[in-house]
Amino acid sequence: MKKDLKSWSFCPASKIVEDKEVMNVNVNLKMNNRFSVSECVKLYKTADLYQLARAADYIRKKVHKDAPDTVAFVLDRNVTYTNICDCKCKFCAFFRLKKSPGSFVLTTDEILEKIEGLAKIGGSQIMLQGGLNPQLKLDFYIDLLKAVKCRFPSITLHSFSPPEIDHISRVSNKSVDYVLKTLQQAGLDSLPGGGGEILVDRVRGKVSPNKIGSRRWLQIMRAAHKIGMKSTATMVFGMGETLEERFISMKKVRDLQDETGGFRAFL
Repeated sequence: MKKDLKSWSFCPASKIVEDKEVMNVNVNLKMNNRFSVSECVKLYKTADLYQLARAADYIRKKVHKDAPDTVAFVLDRNVTYTNICDCKCKFCAFFRLKKSPGSFVLTTDEILEKIEGLAKIGGSQIMLQGGLNPQLKLDFYIDLLKAVKCRFPSITLHSFSPPEIDHISRVSNKSVDYVLKTLQQAGLDSLPGGGGEILVDRVRGKVSPNKIGSRRWLQIMRAAHKIGMKSTATMVFGMGETLEERFISMKKVRDLQDETGGFRAFL
């Protein structure tokens, strides 16, 4: 028990980290090498929190060398335009079927009213996000984006996750590329990383079998980046995945970032 407590301590624990382990962290950072999944697992289990924090700070200052001590934040709001969804993910307590009590689709006026509240306190970004509603076709999203941009031209529209983009593509019988370009022209600025959860299909098949797989999620993000649309990536853990699978998921995001440079945040 004493050993376990020591391993989980947030206090410096130099004995936990072998000199070789620390050296490998520093060498990889200085040479811009990527850690393998097995190396990440080992660091997670053995490395000192403060050593990892110093390594992360080193990278942060290197990436943001023009303003190494500047920290920024975004004041935004999540507006859920519908909770009707056919995906039926096992971990979701939010969705409703079309005829279920409490199901809804907000009107454009209702959405604009919610955004007005954000604008009044100086907010700068809106995330429009909702369920995979089979009744909503591409025109609904185009009209909504145009209405928001017309009323709030300075608001950043960080909206519609890859599962939503895939859904719009399928119900509208349009390609993903067409959907993304059309939404971008209507005012969409960037994509949120929702629906990523764990990018390992073994896990996804158990908790969200009706949602797009990891390959499709990455394809849609790649397509968005290709037309100059930035995005974020999110991760939800604790759904039965292994520690190794968490790092496999992170590596997939990291590999796409190396390819496109399109992710602006990982949550």
